Amino acid sequence: MNYDFCKTTLDRHSRTHKANMNELGIITLLAAIAQARVNKYVVNELFQKEIEPIMVEQLANCFIDYTVTLGKLQGAYRLSYEKDYNSMIQLVNNAMKMSTKCENRFRKPPIRTSPITDYNQKMVWFTDMASVVLEMLDN
Repeated sequence: MNYDFCKTTLDRHSRTHKANMNELGIITLLAAIAQARVNKYVVNELFQKEIEPIMVEQLANCFIDYTVTLGKLQGAYRLSYEKDYNSMIQLVNNAMKMSTKCENRFRKPPIRTSPITDYNQKMVWFTDMASVVLEMLDN
C-alpha cells in the first residue's frame, strides 16, 4: 500500500472529507473504476500502434484482462447498494489479480518490457485502497 498515493488520491475528491465509511468505500471504488478505464484505453491505444506480433498478443490479452477488471469493479460498485462488503472485497481482489496478470504477461518468455507497468502499478494501488476501506466496513 502506498500511503502518499492514497492520501493524494483521497484529497483530490471533494466528498472525501465529509464522507462516512460507506461513502468512502464508494469513492475508492469509483477511483479504481476510473483507473481501470484509463488502463483499458491505454492498452487499446498501444495495441493499435504495435506491430511486433508478440507484443500485439500480450496487449490483446491485457485488453481482455482490463475488460474483466472493469467488469469486476463495476460489479463491486453495484453491490455497494446492498452493502455486501464480503462479495465486494472478493471482486476488488479479483480485479487486482487481473491487472497483475496483465503485468506478468510481459515477464514470461519471450520477455518484453511492459509498456504499461506504471498503469498496472496504479491499478494495484487503487484496488488496495478500495480493499482496505471495504475490509473496515466488513468488520
